[in-house]
Amino acid sequence: MSSGEGCFWGRIAPQKAFMVALLTYSMLLAGCSEKLWLIKPFDVSKSSQVVMANFLIKKEGDYQFSLLFVWKDSLREMEEQEEIFGSGGVPIEMGESNFEGNKGVPIPLDLRLVKDGTLLLEERVDTSGVAYYQSFEYEGSSKSAAGRLIKNISLEPGNYFVEVRTVIDIKEFAGGESYIKFAYYKPKI
Repeated sequence: MSSGEGCFWGRIAPQKAFMVALLTYSMLLAGCSEKLWLIKPFDVSKSSQVVMANFLIKKEGDYQFSLLFVWKDSLREMEEQEEIFGSGGVPIEMGESNFEGNKGVPIPLDLRLVKDGTLLLEERVDTSGVAYYQSFEYEGSSKSAAGRLIKNISLEPGNYFVEVRTVIDIKEFAGGESYIKFAYYKPKI
């Protein structure tokens, strides 16, 4: 038996193997696509900045609203950012974090959530610290970010509208790249 004759991948051209793997990966992603995952740019350095989104929840579950702060390239810039973003923090309960480090510069936000035309939540949320780190893609560009929790919430099926608004100018975040994320949230314990 010549090299590769006995196995499926050895019998097809490398380009076809890549296409089969890519299609399989795409089908796996499509199977998970019902989970909410929205990311939008959000300038947290200026007051009265607003991000709005409409989304459909088909299955009851836990969802997370959070801020994402993109890290700069140099170590010196990242150290400066860490003072602003904060450090430490591990989510331990729905809506709570355990901070052992710097809470960073706080960002007050107004959060409004409407379900099927009925106001579900309207509150001021004071965010601080970093709860997690993650990489994500936005418009074809890969980003590495620190994540700051706004709110974890359990949602039932329905049509939702969310609005998040900055309350004050915060000069420390000027010139930085930030986003807001609305996503399905299932912590691994």
